[in-house]
Amino acid sequence: MAYSRWSSSVWYTYWSVYDTDGQETLKVCGGFSSERSFTYQDLKDDIDACVKQCAYFAAVPAHEPKKFGNATLDALAGVVAVGTPEWRPTEDELAELKGYMCSFILEVELSKTQTEP
Repeated sequence: MAYSRWSSSVWYTYWSVYDTDGQETLKVCGGFSSERSFTYQDLKDDIDACVKQCAYFAAVPAHEPKKFGNATLDALAGVVAVGTPEWRPTEDELAELKGYMCSFILEVELSKTQTEP
């Protein structure tokens, strides 16, 4: 399920039903050099850090080494280089992204309550 598409947003966000380890995953693509993957638990644990990762990766040119905190690009799961950054997301665009992340969390929780006996 897509929460946003290029035609109406700078973000393309969608629910990847299950990632390789069987967890519900939100994929985030923007005008930047990576696609980010966040599990439901990642977002529940610290949604603001997830938004911050998207802002950070948007601002780092593709040819520069990417680090987030103490982690290097190789250590961060779900990062795939796809081009070079052309923009830096605004605060409003990051708030919009957080809204999509919140929608994903609610959808996952709703789907879990519907499947419980």
